[in-house]
Amino acid sequence: MSAQVDLVEPYPIDSDLYDYELSGDNETADLKRRFLSAYRYHGSVYHAALAVNVGRATVYRYLDNDPGFATALADCREDTYDQVETSVYRKALSGDSLLMMFYLKAHRPKFRDRMNIDLDSLRNEVKAKVESVLQERQVNSIEVESPANPSHASPVKRLLESALTRK
Repeated sequence: MSAQVDLVEPYPIDSDLYDYELSGDNETADLKRRFLSAYRYHGSVYHAALAVNVGRATVYRYLDNDPGFATALADCREDTYDQVETSVYRKALSGDSLLMMFYLKAHRPKFRDRMNIDLDSLRNEVKAKVESVLQERQVNSIEVESPANPSHASPVKRLLESALTRK
């Protein structure tokens, strides 16, 4: 698969990337900074690597061996998310109702497709239902009388009782 990427030699380095301590000689550090600038523009490791003519394996090796590069890439990743969010916001304000809904779902809980479940309430409802079913089916009569222990309950009853008492 070939990808069309605008190659700029050398890829311009965003000035704030000089704030990161990157390992390697000056040439390697500048290559890392050019990659990071390209990543901000393209939003993917693959396309940024193509733009600065470096292999993806090299980028992943930088990530593993250079904590400053890993931090810088994480920050650049956040920058790309912020750019997309800003773009979505602008398009939503221009009247795109689908993007309006996505934006609201992301930022306003009342618009989300989620349900809040009160686990204590649910646990009590389940416990009451199980107890009701047990009474209806007379599970209490399943007790096995043991000559050594007349109050020995069946394994089924013990399992149900332990499930009901868990938190």
